[in-house]
This record gives sequence, C-alpha cells and structure tokens, in this order.
Amino acid sequence: MKKRMIILLFLLISTLTGCGGKSYTITWKNYDGTTLYKDEVDHGETAVYEGENPYKEGNEFIDEYTFVGWDISLDNISSDKIATAQFIDSNTLRYEYTLDNENETYSIDKYIGKDKEISLPKYLEVDKNIYTLVKINQEAFKLCSSITSVIIPDSVVEIGTWAFNYCTSLKSIKMEEGLVKIGEGAFEYCQSLTSIEIPDSVTTIEGGAFYGCSSLTSIKMPDSLISIEKNTFKECSSLNSIEIPNSVKTIGEWAFYNCVSLSTVIFEDDSQLTTIGGYAFENCYSLTSLKIPKNVTNIDHHAFFGCTVLK
Repeated sequence: MKKRMIILLFLLISTLTGCGGKSYTITWKNYDGTTLYKDEVDHGETAVYEGENPYKEGNEFIDEYTFVGWDISLDNISSDKIATAQFIDSNTLRYEYTLDNENETYSIDKYIGKDKEISLPKYLEVDKNIYTLVKINQEAFKLCSSITSVIIPDSVVEIGTWAFNYCTSLKSIKMEEGLVKIGEGAFEYCQSLTSIEIPDSVTTIEGGAFYGCSSLTSIKMPDSLISIEKNTFKECSSLNSIEIPNSVKTIGEWAFYNCVSLSTVIFEDDSQLTTIGGYAFENCYSLTSLKIPKNVTNIDHHAFFGCTVLK
C-alpha cells in the first residue's frame, strides 16, 4: 500500500512539474506543405516560431496575399503538433465588400486602404472562393481626398451614386469597356479631374455625375448614350469643348449650366436630339456659335440664358 502511494505521488509531481521533462516536436509548415521550422517544446510551454516570414505568391487572380497566423493554437503544448501558415487575399484588408455567393461576384462598399493610386481588384478571394467585381456601391470612395488615380476593371458594370463624391485629389480615372451605368453624382466635385474617356458600353449617365468638376477640360462621351441628364456637367468651369454623340435624344436641365469656358459644342451628324432642357447652357459665357440639330422640337426656358456672345 505504501509503495502504491509513493508511485501515485511521483506521478502527481511529474504532472505538476512538466511530465518529468517531456518535450514535443512542433513543426511549422507553409500553405503548400513545405517545412518552415521545427522545434522541441517542453510540456505546457508555448511554441515560438523563429523561422523566416511565411510567404504566398500571387497568382492569375490574386496579386498579393497577407500572412495572418497559424491554423492551431501553440499555447500549453501537450503533444507533437503541425502548424500550417494561413493567408488571406490582401485586398480584403483594403476594402469592405458584399459577396454574392450565387453568382460568385462581389461589390465594393467602402475603401479603407491608404494607397493614393488604386487599381480596383477584378477578383477577390474569400474562404478559397474567387469572386468577380461587378459594382462600386454608393459612396464607396466618398471623401477619399488623398486618392489621385483609379483604374476600374472591365468586369464592373455599374458605378453607384456618389461613389467618388468629393475625391478632390483625383486626377485620372480609367474605365474599361463593359461599364454600363454611371450613377448620380458619381464624380461630383472631383475638382482635380482634368479629362475622362467614357467607354462606348455606357448607356446611362445619371444626373450630376460630373457636377462641379472644375478642372475638367475634355470628355469623350460614349456613342451609345441616350440622354445627358440634369446637372451632369453643371459648373464644369474649365470645360472648353464637347462633342455630343448622335445617339443623344435629350439634354436635361442645367446639364452645362455655368460651364463658363465652354466655347465649342458639336453635334454629330444625323443627331437624334429632340429636346434641350431649361437652363441647359445658361451662363456659358464663352459659347460663340451653335448649330442646333434639325430634329430638335423643344428648347425649354432659359436654355441659353446668359450666353452673351452667342450668335
């Protein structure tokens, strides 16, 4: 009996003091199974990684990955363990987003990064699934005053309402074929934007899309555009010329209001334009001549009010 008590006491002491000095092998592996580091760790201790920084190279979909830790806890070690490096798509740290699992697409809700020059990620990887960017949501980049340039991939079909509103340092924006809609006030008060080329795939530019872009001097409008909506280019005070595609049927109210540098407006041959809205060209002080297309049947009040040198 006494001998049994001694053995039990020994076992208890061994447990409390680290299982009699027992140690375990901890192996750290990269995402692809390659061994990064090995160490012997005493029972109950915390395993500490002292190898090189884990790395995962980008691929055809994802440019960059960020290491976020290991797949198991390395505290209070009590057995041999294998820890595997975990990575996430780096862009998931730069954007807030909404996933559409059914269609395998995503939309950007908010930019939370710090880059000044941005190329929006066409693809996003979340939980090993790949999603394609189709929309920039309402106010996603609003008040991002440090951004200077943006490239939008060809997968994007819509730029939402006020998406880049008050991006006051934005100088260039590149849009690709595939874009269909530019929402209301999308680039409102982007006061450093100097020129823009809208792809021919765009059929809708909502009101106020470029309102207050005071440095904008030139813009190429798409051949597929049906209407220039209310306030679209209002107070674009540096805009000096505009060519309006023959597909445009309506120019809305205040569309070019206070475009004080606008001296040339050209309507393409065979213009389908029928309506010029009220105040559309009001206070275009530099406009000297204008040939109104033959199909125009309605010119609303004050459409050319204040155009003092127009002949």
